[in-house]
Amino acid sequence: MIGASAGIGAYKIMAQYIYGVLNILDKLNDKNLNVGNNTEAFKGNQSMFVFTAMVSF
Repeated sequence: MIGASAGIGAYKIMAQYIYGVLNILDKLNDKNLNVGNNTEAFKGNQSMFVFTAMVSF
């Protein structure tokens, strides 16, 4: 996870980039699924951008 934040007084903004290390589609490789030439494996890692704005009072 990589992030940055900035703020002045009661206002604050934040931004983050999150990359999921776990391969969430790996369990599909154990199934007998007919995909292409069957030499490729399923791979799926989650990635997400998060932007937040806060006002505190």
